[in-house]
Amino acid sequence: MAVKATKEAAKTASTHATLTPAEEQTLVECEQTIRTGLDTFIEVGNALLVIRDQSLYRSSHATFEAYVRDKWKFTARQANRLIGAGGVVENLKRDQLVSNVPAAIPLNEAQARPLAALTPPQQVKAAQIVASKTSEPTAKDFEEAAGEVAEEKASITVGKPAKSKPVTGKASLETLIELIDEVETMVRAGRPKEAVLAKLKAAADLATRINNGGRVC
Repeated sequence: MAVKATKEAAKTASTHATLTPAEEQTLVECEQTIRTGLDTFIEVGNALLVIRDQSLYRSSHATFEAYVRDKWKFTARQANRLIGAGGVVENLKRDQLVSNVPAAIPLNEAQARPLAALTPPQQVKAAQIVASKTSEPTAKDFEEAAGEVAEEKASITVGKPAKSKPVTGKASLETLIELIDEVETMVRAGRPKEAVLAKLKAAADLATRINNGGRVC
């Protein structure tokens, strides 16, 4: 068994590529950002984007998925959500530099997540809808605005108001998958049992609402 493990390790090591000095410095800076700013989702997302797009993980891991799993204890899906969230905020901030219409800026990844599936102009419109309704938005406010914008586009495409809400159902299913991913990450990170059970309960409740045709709360 030990011999097999040694051979597998050697095989994995042989696939790793050497980084240039400049790339090594970039990787160090990005990893420092992630290490010290896991709660600052914009900076973390941008750092992960650089590591992913420049393949800076290649000196130690064969894939980006393996890198974030081993290094940061979360899934590639969650890493990509952080990357997407950072892009959403950057897009909204650029718009606010030239727009006179207020737009709500997400304060965390959960708020930015529903907008990530929209086009940049749709993201702006959804954020404007949120800003027109509340000064202290929640993730649900952004989700509802994103659904409203997506459904408006669907209505225009078919030439009549949409009677069903397939976008909401899809968003609900994606949210359920994300909750399951978060549970997996929490277990790997050794989070308290109570926190894991609470997240599992949230996933179970959402699954029940999806089964009953209900909206995400």
